[in-house]
Amino acid sequence: EKREKMTENSGGTNYNKWNKLTKDLLEEVEKEEEEEKQTAAESLGHTRIPYSEAEAKERAKAEIARNTKAALDKHKERESNATAFLEDVFTKQKDNDGEEIVMTVDENVLCNRRVLSIRNCHGPGTIFLPSKLSSLSAEVPVEPPQSFSIQGLIKIFISDCHDCTIKLECKVITSMIEISKCSNVHIIIGEERISTIQADLCEGLKITFMDEKYFGGKDDKIYHAGVSDMKVCFMEGQKVTKEKTMDYVRDGAVQILDATAEEYQFVTSNINGELLTERLYRLKNKSVTEREMTESERKKYVIDGNSTGDREISESTLTTDQMDDILAECAKFKQDGNDAFVEGEYAQAVLHYSMCIEKSDGLDIAAESCSNESNLPSPSFLKTFKEKHIVFANRSACFLKLGHHDKALADANKCIEIDPSYVKGLFRRGVALHAMKNYKDALETLSKAHKIEPKNKQIKQALQMADVRFSQIMRKRFEG
Repeated sequence: EKREKMTENSGGTNYNKWNKLTKDLLEEVEKEEEEEKQTAAESLGHTRIPYSEAEAKERAKAEIARNTKAALDKHKERESNATAFLEDVFTKQKDNDGEEIVMTVDENVLCNRRVLSIRNCHGPGTIFLPSKLSSLSAEVPVEPPQSFSIQGLIKIFISDCHDCTIKLECKVITSMIEISKCSNVHIIIGEERISTIQADLCEGLKITFMDEKYFGGKDDKIYHAGVSDMKVCFMEGQKVTKEKTMDYVRDGAVQILDATAEEYQFVTSNINGELLTERLYRLKNKSVTEREMTESERKKYVIDGNSTGDREISESTLTTDQMDDILAECAKFKQDGNDAFVEGEYAQAVLHYSMCIEKSDGLDIAAESCSNESNLPSPSFLKTFKEKHIVFANRSACFLKLGHHDKALADANKCIEIDPSYVKGLFRRGVALHAMKNYKDALETLSKAHKIEPKNKQIKQALQMADVRFSQIMRKRFEG
């Protein structure tokens, strides 16, 4: 017992007492953080029962989006752990004799990883992936503790490379290469088949297949966007048997709403022995060219315009599938904004809400454009983001937290312009006006909100405060 007391008070310090104090303080901080999150969630309406079936469905969608994002993040983490990075190889290995550098990738470079990312390599020089890499095997984790054995590389990424050659002779299990932001890069493919290439924002890219058997099946595709002067060649020995040059501007890429010409998607494939470049359309569960569409799918690109008959959709409007994609993006940005708000990251929440508003503007422009062209109300299939007013109200709440009262007022005004009865929009407007010391208008706006939700304590308190402030000002004026 005496020894225990000495331990507790060693050196005159009662460590047990300090440990208890530390634990109590930690619990208190965690409790405060939880209360802050709860308050933030309540201010966005996350804790109450949904007002309608539509809101309940929206919450269910948001939960699915959160779970999907978590799964995607986990997948990206696993992929990152399996990736070997090859960077700036020519600068690190300059040849003093002036000869072109040839960097041969081997097991030491891969370090038991099977996804290869080649990036930030500035030539001249050559990166060689020999056929012996096809026989390398490795255990790849799926879901710990499970794993499976593979031979060869899984996938190859090439980005930000310039003035160099990449020669590929080894097996790529997915038969896929992704290339982005490269210029004057020559990719030579021999000995193993590559069926899918994705090229984005490249200039002067050249892809050479040393034999037609390495590319050209019915499912083999080269997808490209924002690519200028890309050349695809097929060889037979030293002879070029087939060649085609692709350029996004010459091939007809145009800006569509907020999507730039560089985002215009093309696909090049071997059709009846010839390389054919076509525009790519994104449908709900696949991407196809107009040539590949069924009759029913083509009808999705037709607007029921006027009594003279159907007319093809113009470049200023969107397909139903494109609209669905934009709506999904809007919902995701809105949810990301809500999550950031609850965590107290108000500036980040503003960014997400702004992206949501920007995306939804594209749908509004499409509907307006169609209406103007036809001189009739917008066709029934045109869609808009139904919760835009909520996003304005939420962004207004962020600006209030950040002390930008004028911006909070502007967003609240936009919110109630869309839906004059949306109580949170009225509440945000009233709070912003109160913060700007415009108590008269704040009182008027908060009174409207109180009529809609008379039991809302936040509105009632804000209304009482505005009433007190306004009465004080009026009394001073009367007395003065």
